[in-house]
Amino acid sequence: MRNRGYFGRLPWLAHMLIGYLLAVPSFAATAEVIKSAIDNRVYEGFVLGNGLRVLVVSDADTDKAAAAMDVAVGSAHDPDRREGLAHLLEHMLFLGTRKYPQAGEYKHFITTHGGSSNAYTAFENTNYYFDIDSQHLAAALDRFSQFFMEPLFSTDYVAREKQAVHAEYRSKLQSDGWRILDVKKQVINPDHPFARFSIGSLKTLADSPTQGLKEELIRFYRNHYAADRMTLVVLGREAIPVLRHWVTKKFSAIAARALHQSTMVTRPPLFKPGDLPTKVYIGSLGSRRSLSLIFPIPAVRAYLREKPVSYLAALIGDEGEGSLLWALKQAGWAHQVQAGLGLDHESQATFNVSIQLTETGQSHLDQIVALFFQYVELIQANGIASWIFTENQRIADLKFRFQDNLEPIVWVRRLALNLQRYPLADVLHGPYTMQHYDPDLIARYLQFLKPANLLVIVMSDAVQTDAVSPWFQAKYRTERLGSDAVHKWRAEKLAPSLSLPSPNPFLPDDFSLKTSSIAVDAPQLLQQHEGYELWYRQDSSYRIPRANFYLTVRSPLANDSPTHVALTK
Repeated sequence: MRNRGYFGRLPWLAHMLIGYLLAVPSFAATAEVIKSAIDNRVYEGFVLGNGLRVLVVSDADTDKAAAAMDVAVGSAHDPDRREGLAHLLEHMLFLGTRKYPQAGEYKHFITTHGGSSNAYTAFENTNYYFDIDSQHLAAALDRFSQFFMEPLFSTDYVAREKQAVHAEYRSKLQSDGWRILDVKKQVINPDHPFARFSIGSLKTLADSPTQGLKEELIRFYRNHYAADRMTLVVLGREAIPVLRHWVTKKFSAIAARALHQSTMVTRPPLFKPGDLPTKVYIGSLGSRRSLSLIFPIPAVRAYLREKPVSYLAALIGDEGEGSLLWALKQAGWAHQVQAGLGLDHESQATFNVSIQLTETGQSHLDQIVALFFQYVELIQANGIASWIFTENQRIADLKFRFQDNLEPIVWVRRLALNLQRYPLADVLHGPYTMQHYDPDLIARYLQFLKPANLLVIVMSDAVQTDAVSPWFQAKYRTERLGSDAVHKWRAEKLAPSLSLPSPNPFLPDDFSLKTSSIAVDAPQLLQQHEGYELWYRQDSSYRIPRANFYLTVRSPLANDSPTHVALTK
């Protein structure tokens, strides 16, 4: 790596530190939540005296109320040799509190009143959520709040839920996704917490000779579950003052232990020096054929308004003529390319490119990787272009302005996580905003997409393996790559089929809706010719600039033989 400017060690670290400090979510009382013009919900954010950050959402038209609590602790915080403790704790909070001691009382109340509840434990976060018929929100919040104040941790249920966690782990043994993840954990830096098993099992959660599991759960809970590490979202039909009153009354007693950590988390690098480039072959259980290109990159959360990775992902994942996918399809080697953030942690991230291979493509792996790097060189040679950023900015803005309304339970779950990552004003808009064009920043991230910084993962049922992963018994083989492989990927001349996209002439500027004085309930026939009909019905309910096209081709040849049935599909 050339040591100049941005890439000098001290300037790089200083820049990242400043970025993280700027990225600390802000909860100014006067901040107005940015929302789309078609969003009729009312939002208000505030902070309780114990440090709990809250967003309440009033939706007068909703049939379901919902709430979610996100806690900034996950499998990354599992103690050594206690893999899955955070996950087991998540299970335990559902099983009785001092105020509601019956283990199934919370879930029974939710389901009896038309709702559902669940939770998940991720690397850096644990998220609890539920929905319920709207008239029962207050009573549900009272039960929900007790999770974070006085859970019982009954000894009998610790033993039971340990079995449940183990069963959850066993249920994933046939999942290629989990098997790939297990192999990834064997090739990254073993000192990084992401390298550890995260689900938990009877082995990792067994009582130790010196201390019982229950005592460790209680210590973990007290060390990590504090109000200033939590974010709460509540959505109901009630007005904002009512929702705010309920939240204040029911959640203010959560302990404030002053545990808030700096957003600048220091962890070992994902890969040790000299570990890359590496190629890993994994045997699939089915007919899956995929090629993944994984590049470790610096964390991106500090660049909320620049989104340098989104710029690169849009180009590499483009599907138009001249794109990487276009060239791969022309060669008959692949039928899908996806690009974007893989791991997105506070201190590190990865840029991932996933390529779904054809059967022929399995025999041309090096040529495919070489083609990818040719496309990266094409981006570098042409420079970072403002019009490409502007196009992506406009597309992101369209997605935000005219996004579909999500189910309340999905919406609150997402917003509770967003509150951990974005300032209050951007809790809705943050994932879409692209306000600052910074070509130097984009170019710096592009520099990480190089052969010497690459982990290649090949999954197929036709690969040779010599090792088995410890938790999911995935068969795999690791091949450390030398300068010959790197040279091979760089030696090719630019393929004539590759080119950068041209400006998109179809992005709209006018979003005014045409109105009709005639109420039409059924589609109208606009055109009719021999073998062809065109029908149209104008939407009068949602009134957003979006159209749905349905095309039906009717042919006697479509289903007259097994071959034609397969080709039709």
